[in-house]
Amino acid sequence: LDNTEKVVETWLELGLASEKRAYFDKALAYYEKAQAKAEKNNLRASLSKSFLYQGNTQWFQGNYQKAFKFQKMSLAIADEIGDKEQQLFIHNTLGLIYWTLNDSARSLTDLNTSLELAIENDSILDQASAYNNIGLVYRKDKDYPTSIKYFNKALEKDVLLRSKWGQGYSHRNLGMSYLRLGDLDQAEGHIKKAIELSSEIKNNTNLVKAKLELGNLNQQRGNCKAAIPMYKETAKLAADFNIPEVSWRALQGEGLCLAKMNRRAEAIGSYKKAVAVVDQMRAAIKIEEFQNGFLTDKQDVYKELIILLLDDGKVEEAFNFAERAKSRSFIDLLGNQKISLKDDVSQKMYDRLVDKKKAIRNIEEALAKVEDDEERKQTAAKLVEARNAYQDILIEAKEQNPEISSFVTVDSIELKDLYTLVEDDVALVEYLVTKSELVAWVIVKGQIKVVRTPLKEADFKSLIDGYLLRMQKLAPLEDKSIQLYNLIVKPVEALFKDKRVVGIIPHGLLHYLSFASLYDGESYLVEKHPLFYSPSASVLKYTFGRKRKIEGPIKVLALGNPDLGTINYDLPLAEMEANAIKWSYPEVTVLTKEKAKESWLQKHIGEFHIIHIASHGEFDPINPLFSSLKLTKDDEADGNFEVNEVFSLDIKADLVTLSACQTGLGDIKGGDELVGLNRAFIYAGTHTIVSSLWRVSDISTAILIKLFYRNYSQENKGESLRKAQLSVKQLYPHPSYWAGFNLTGDYR
Repeated sequence: LDNTEKVVETWLELGLASEKRAYFDKALAYYEKAQAKAEKNNLRASLSKSFLYQGNTQWFQGNYQKAFKFQKMSLAIADEIGDKEQQLFIHNTLGLIYWTLNDSARSLTDLNTSLELAIENDSILDQASAYNNIGLVYRKDKDYPTSIKYFNKALEKDVLLRSKWGQGYSHRNLGMSYLRLGDLDQAEGHIKKAIELSSEIKNNTNLVKAKLELGNLNQQRGNCKAAIPMYKETAKLAADFNIPEVSWRALQGEGLCLAKMNRRAEAIGSYKKAVAVVDQMRAAIKIEEFQNGFLTDKQDVYKELIILLLDDGKVEEAFNFAERAKSRSFIDLLGNQKISLKDDVSQKMYDRLVDKKKAIRNIEEALAKVEDDEERKQTAAKLVEARNAYQDILIEAKEQNPEISSFVTVDSIELKDLYTLVEDDVALVEYLVTKSELVAWVIVKGQIKVVRTPLKEADFKSLIDGYLLRMQKLAPLEDKSIQLYNLIVKPVEALFKDKRVVGIIPHGLLHYLSFASLYDGESYLVEKHPLFYSPSASVLKYTFGRKRKIEGPIKVLALGNPDLGTINYDLPLAEMEANAIKWSYPEVTVLTKEKAKESWLQKHIGEFHIIHIASHGEFDPINPLFSSLKLTKDDEADGNFEVNEVFSLDIKADLVTLSACQTGLGDIKGGDELVGLNRAFIYAGTHTIVSSLWRVSDISTAILIKLFYRNYSQENKGESLRKAQLSVKQLYPHPSYWAGFNLTGDYR
């Protein structure tokens, strides 16, 4: 009939039929044909649908970056033509993408939008889908009863629709939640029903996922003989249908069961295959905003493999996998060409970023003036929404950049290369926190040894939380400090006691701990050794390798006590800090009060060898990219010197000192990623960061900083900080006053 619109629609339906059977290449071929014809004939609604379906298929295959890109393209058209049905589909899938990337808050925002539109459209099918997906988020957050409530709501709608496809998904999801609650009989009924329904209609995607859960059920019942064949079958089907999220989980389950049966060599083989799948999926993600969340729920597969390798006496190989598991997106960033938003994206895109930044600034200013609690809550929610939108534009800008297409994943450091970085008087201690033990590798030149300390992760967390609370409140903490010393330092101390300098590579909770403050009953660790930190051993390749010879006098920039518009934020001692640096360095630019402008700093930061910023700092746990240092604002900049702005700068400084509250903090992501100011400054080119872990006293800080710079004119950075801390300790004995500053990067 030459009905172009119907032809396009039919291709899309054929693609959907292929996708449900997990024939993803075939599905994409149909969708691409539909896209080409829709573009040629300007069929906007069909074009939006073709992008949506391509996004869904990419999501099924674990290509989250491509999935996100297609969904955003689809949504732009749906918004333009006011297609609410299409909008609800897209928000549903965007919710799933954020769920997969472990961002529950953003996932629920999109899924609830989808549910509202489904109710408005009176679409029972789409209500069922939204209920199901909201249940997924609650299950990931370990709120199993709430997840079951939503899955049952979905099942009611599926039964009403007589949808075997929907019922199959709902039964599988109910089975998974009951499995995690430990109600194995309920779980079995739902999982078997899901397998029956999905087999009947050839829904291969759901069938494979349900078989994985049957393997998990047998494993939880202690029946590994039945679980292993099911895991093997699932892994093969998942590989055949290219469903990597199921593939690595099935291989992990197989490895776990083989280990329980004391078939260690086979277990290690299965785990290595699982890690290879995860690494391959991660390598396909070129943008760090996606990488950061990706590894969050995949840490156990690395940890379980590491423990097995250690049980097998393979110390070096276990260390290599520990490095592969942590700080991966950061190492990739350091190993690739940096993107400058100003120079490397289109003017139109850059203008969008600037406009969104201005909108954020206006909301921030409005929030500061709001007094009513309810209005404040609503304005704060708007701020989160605006910052999320900024991050989405940032992702879009990066995707459009040609450098992203050549972005390569960088290998973690080899031990032989690490040995060349470690000088004779240095020991590195790399930690890994697992569910039942604390692992510590001690690396000295040409040698690596491991120490394993039995320790329940939950008890360890409770101990560290209590310690940090006492630290902030200036409460007595010697007992807890001794406890932590005995768990963390004492087991490995004999392996580095003859070394002068100790480098700490923390993991998980240990990122928030000041090792300088750990006490053995007679002395603190910092009294015995200068200390430095690194996010991973692989990062040292960059921080140590950047050492540049300074020609001519050392140029110093000191910013202190910026004008923040109110006397409540005045920091007179920070101003003294900045001025005191003059005594140690003759060529110093001091900017205080109204001169300490963010816009000036951004333009001139690359001109200095030492940069000292004494101001207020703010850690944003919801949007870590918006954690900031507070500087003087003007027409060009809002005064919030944020993580996302630091990333795009070119800093050539040997040392950056951030003398502000909580500047060293970041949000721990999957793979031990710390999205904070430390990481941003290292990425921008800094060799070494000195920053604080908690809210520091401005009096003791002023003294510590003055002594640090005085020492640094004659000693290396690590020794200079150590001596300054010990001098302040004599005046203010409580560790809260002197142990809060950490040195990250090159200690020399």
